[in-house]
Amino acid sequence: MARASAAAARQRAAEQRHREVDQRRRVAASARAARDVARQAREAERIARAHLVSSGEQEAERLNSDVSARMEDLSNLLTDAIEDAGPLRFAALRKTPDVPSFDPGKLAQPEARPAIESYLPPPLRGVDAMLPWKRRQHEEATASGKQRFEEDAKAHTSIVSARDRPPSKPPSRITIRTSPVFSVRRANGTHM
Repeated sequence: MARASAAAARQRAAEQRHREVDQRRRVAASARAARDVARQAREAERIARAHLVSSGEQEAERLNSDVSARMEDLSNLLTDAIEDAGPLRFAALRKTPDVPSFDPGKLAQPEARPAIESYLPPPLRGVDAMLPWKRRQHEEATASGKQRFEEDAKAHTSIVSARDRPPSKPPSRITIRTSPVFSVRRANGTHM
């Protein structure tokens, strides 16, 4: 029986070695496959870069030829125009401007005069008319509203009169006065 168990142990050890060898082969094969995939990806990227560079060079050559053709046209334009042109007449170049008439729109209408109703508080009604503190508050609010109305009415009148007044004549001569910002004294006491 010892022989049988020793043979079985050897057999198990041999099977274990075969499994380990198979495992190593599978790991090596998957590593080779990963390297092949990476190499193919690098090759595809190199080909794509080369294609991009060549297409960029072709585009640059096309643009350069377009620019060269345009420069040739522009260099010939002035000489062709001078050769074909007749005498220059400035009267033919003169144009009269088409200036539309001024339309002020809403600015042509003066502002409406302020209405006193918008400044005064509503009248007291019912019991509020009989309460002295409510009447006093109402009288103060009415006096304040009348004062604001008078101020706004005066401002409106001055704005309307300034608007209707013709513009003043601009000064015929403008005088600019200058003064030195600083002065420098020499060592002997005189100004520079």
